[in-house]
This record gives sequence, structure tokens and C-alpha cells, in this order.
Amino acid sequence: MPDQPLYIDVDPTRITQTLSNILGNATKYTHDGGNIWVRASADDGLMSLVVADNGVGMPPELVARVFDVFVQGDRGLDRREGGLGVGLTIAKRLVDLQGGTLTAASEGSGLGSRFILGFPLLQNPQLAAPAPPRSRSTSTPQRVLVVDDNRDAAEALAALIGTLGHDVQVLDTGSEALDMSVEWQPDVMLLDIGLPGMDGFEVARRLRTMPELKNMCLIACTGYGSDDDVRLMTEAGFDGHLIKPVGVADLERILLD
Repeated sequence: MPDQPLYIDVDPTRITQTLSNILGNATKYTHDGGNIWVRASADDGLMSLVVADNGVGMPPELVARVFDVFVQGDRGLDRREGGLGVGLTIAKRLVDLQGGTLTAASEGSGLGSRFILGFPLLQNPQLAAPAPPRSRSTSTPQRVLVVDDNRDAAEALAALIGTLGHDVQVLDTGSEALDMSVEWQPDVMLLDIGLPGMDGFEVARRLRTMPELKNMCLIACTGYGSDDDVRLMTEAGFDGHLIKPVGVADLERILLD
């Protein structure tokens, strides 16, 4: 740490989540006996917080995509099991929402990684006026129901939606989606097509017979997007579709008023 305190204007809870995520990622990809460093510094009006390790590192193509959804490095059989690779995506989103930057760097495989968090410094923190409340999203908070039998993928998508300021629930099956929709009255449903038992097409057709859900926006989440696929989704009653994996920009577009 520097000799003098560094003052920044952030949400402490969100920054704690971000740092926990980055440090957890560093421990996951640093071998036993390795080292992790956390360094804070100030330069040209900016606070820089660097989390560096001497772990497995990243090739250039991974560095370029490390904040994309579901991206993670290779794991051998002797590596500790990782998640779906969504944590860094969420961390970057939390930082972006607060006017900061989060970047990644690595000299290559086996040469460790660095994640650099940056925020503008407050020059006169004792005199600074309270910052206006930040909106986590440009849209009105909505109730969003995510339906996907891949629970990990569904929870990851729900986490991204949560960072945008919306209320979100996750379900595994079409029958649960029908029941929950009547009870909870979601504004938006993100519905997987390849559900077991009752597939997404059948769920959509049944939802469109319910007058109480006539204003719900129904979006298909699928790995397919050909003209025939889009035609079938439209005929079933979907308002639109997203191709998996779903990114933050796609979600913001769907959830904007």
C-alpha cells in the first residue's frame, strides 16, 4: 500500500464482491506453493489496484476474451474444479457500473496473470459532495424468469441480470414455468427451447393462451438461429430470441423499456 490513503467513490459491497471474485480466480489458477500479490498505487489522478499471481497464466487469445461469458482456461485432471467462468464477467460489469475499469494481462501460459482495477481518485475527500445515486441499469427494474434445465447456465444468466438491477428467479422445467408465471407474473421470461419433457415451444404455446400473461415479453434462449428456427419460435408465440451464450449487451437490449 502507498504511504498515504487513497480515496475513491465506490459502493463498498460491490467492490468487495469484485475483489473476492478476482482473488478467488487467482487462487483457482495458482498452483499450491505459488504466490499472489495485491498492490495499490496512485498515478495521474487514478487509483490502481493490481492482483497478480505466478500461476498458470493465459495465452493472448484468452486474455482478449477473459471477460466474456463462459470463458475460462484449460484445466488438467490435477486442477481444482472451476465454475462456468462467469465470475469475471460479473466483476467487470460491477466495476463498469461504478465508472471504473477492469483489465487483464498475462505474458503467456505458465507466466501468471494480472488483473488491474482502476478508479478516479478523490482529491479532496473531506470536501467532496455526496455523489448522486447510481442506477445499475437504464431500465425500470423488472421481474425476469429464467427457465433452463442447465442449472449452472441458468444461475449464471440470472447473476448477470441481477447486476443490471432486476428481480430474477430461476426454474428448471416447463411445467414449473407455467405455474410460476401465473403466480409471480413476470415481465420477461427467458425460456430455453431444449427442455426435458415439455419443450420450450410447447411452453410458449400454453403461455400464450393465458390472458393474464398477455403483456409478458417471451424470449427464446437457444443455440440455434436459422430462418426456420426463427419462424418456429415466432409461430409458437415468442417475441424474440437470444443465441447462447447470452451477453450483457443482449440482456440490456431486451430489458430496456
